[in-house]
Amino acid sequence: MSVARSFLAVVTLLAGLAPALTHAADTTALKCYRAKDALEVRGPTPDWLTLNEDNCRIGGGFRLVCVPSTEIVTQPIEGRTQAGDWSPITPTVLPTEEVLAQDRICYKIRCVGHTSPSSDTEFTDVFGPRKLKRYRPYLVCGPAEASLCGDGHLDFGEQCDDGNHVNGDCCDSTCHAETAHSCGPDTDGNDCTAPRCGTDGTCHQDGFFQPTSATCGDTDGNDCTSARCDGAGSCVQDAFLEPTSFPCTDIDGNDCTAARCDGAGNCNQTGFLQPVTAPCGDIDGNDCTSARCNGAGVCIQSAVIAPNDTPCTDIDGNVCTHAECESGVCDQTVHMPVGTLCPDIDGDACNRAGCDETGTCAQDFFVRNCITPEVCNPANGVCE
Repeated sequence: MSVARSFLAVVTLLAGLAPALTHAADTTALKCYRAKDALEVRGPTPDWLTLNEDNCRIGGGFRLVCVPSTEIVTQPIEGRTQAGDWSPITPTVLPTEEVLAQDRICYKIRCVGHTSPSSDTEFTDVFGPRKLKRYRPYLVCGPAEASLCGDGHLDFGEQCDDGNHVNGDCCDSTCHAETAHSCGPDTDGNDCTAPRCGTDGTCHQDGFFQPTSATCGDTDGNDCTSARCDGAGSCVQDAFLEPTSFPCTDIDGNDCTAARCDGAGNCNQTGFLQPVTAPCGDIDGNDCTSARCNGAGVCIQSAVIAPNDTPCTDIDGNVCTHAECESGVCDQTVHMPVGTLCPDIDGDACNRAGCDETGTCAQDFFVRNCITPEVCNPANGVCE
């Protein structure tokens, strides 16, 4: 009989099969069962199974059916029911929740003179020698398993099977979990976890928790707190409170204060008072004063007074006066020098306009005199 990839050898005593499905003793191999069924099964004695005990021999063809695996029995098998005729059969899945795939065929071994197999009994199968140590079960399933590592199917003795024989991908070349390895990529979007290989040989996104000193995504919009990992995989938004010297968003519109954190996670809009030298919003429209902070968070509009005679905005429309600061006030009535030309609008060509001593634009400030008997013609300013 031949199988694909692996096989399981079974040892029993001379006692008959039990009339019900029962578990074998706990083993380091796969679970095996003793079964009594109306169907008898037989096949040729295998030539690849030998024991080193002179008083033990294979008792004919196979007699027991064990838990299934992916292995396939390829040697002809016969079966019959209730002493009927023998006919070729194909092993089928056992009707039990323990069944995983296809049936295994196991062999009955007769050990003359022993009540149970010796703990030193050694048997050899197609995959090499096996030895029973400190073990005296009624039914023994030896771990006769070929290396199925790398086929993507979790078999006996494997902690994992990722379908390859590559180390460093959480499941090593011998199908054992690489629990100390980091892995990737990191796809969970959590700054406080890092992927690491688990005991199942796969990459776990939360396999490693970042320490409490690790920063994480700050999403609460609070300038006075900083997010940190909690050491258990979560990002705590207010884990760190910024000190009182830390600036935060200034929203009160006061030029004489600056926002600072209060050390308790809040933004204090008056946390910093600008000094008395700090300029602030000048809103009184007076060119002769400048606004400065008073050191107590208030903007004083007349804190700085411009020197007298400082030009300021002329708004009265009088060309014979100009504006100058006087004691912090913009005086619109400062006279232009007497005789300063101003707009001539009277249409009389015999005179010219000029600023007089009252700050008024006199149209006849300059008059053309003619020698008698000539007189000035106002239409053209010519003496005639």
